Amino acid sequence: MKKILLPTLFLIGLQANANGAELPGGCDDRTSGSHRLYGPDYVLKNASYRYELHTAFSYFGVSGRFHTDDSGFYAKDDIDISGRSHVGITFSEEPGSHDVWVQWGNFSPTSNCYSKSVVVQNNGPTAQFNSKSSGPVLYASVQNTMIDQYSKNSMEGDGRADIRFKFEHTDFTHTEYSNISKSESISYRPQYRGVYDIYAIISDGTFSKSLHLGTTLFTGAPNCQTCGPLN
Repeated sequence: MKKILLPTLFLIGLQANANGAELPGGCDDRTSGSHRLYGPDYVLKNASYRYELHTAFSYFGVSGRFHTDDSGFYAKDDIDISGRSHVGITFSEEPGSHDVWVQWGNFSPTSNCYSKSVVVQNNGPTAQFNSKSSGPVLYASVQNTMIDQYSKNSMEGDGRADIRFKFEHTDFTHTEYSNISKSESISYRPQYRGVYDIYAIISDGTFSKSLHLGTTLFTGAPNCQTCGPLN
């Protein structure tokens, strides 16, 4: 009997297909309207996110069957009286662009299919404290700001983090924010004199990190006369 030897690459392909699934042909990329698949566009690896099937009507005894291209069939949930079906999906696949889809139907569980693309990223944004100073003008800065290569700002923008500084008065409830920019440093004059906690808010377009830069005294403005009792 002759032995049939399959090429190594073909065997690898069979193994890859067995571990995942392909988006079915004819599945609508539908993320708006009364019938749609709703959920985040960008997710963190190994974190769970809610994805919802939205329909215009309730369908008694009909389930939404949710899939990913990494797991194939993932989970199902009955459509409720408001026409909603949802599951929590944890993305363990490799970072990059992936597909999520839901199938449902009155007469066949696969007669309707809605899909959306999802980008999986490893990490949220990061940054480190650099410096701060007090006086008539407050100065604060961060350094080593980084965002994931599969974050929204990397995939759709300029590859840089959005940075905003927050100044929170410690004596009474008063908070000011700088404009969003790409700069890692700021010189800022709050409205009122006093001691402020300074924060840098780093965003990658989806996820954000708040970094406390310390407490400092601002002397370049009068005291607030109408800010109520001290904290």
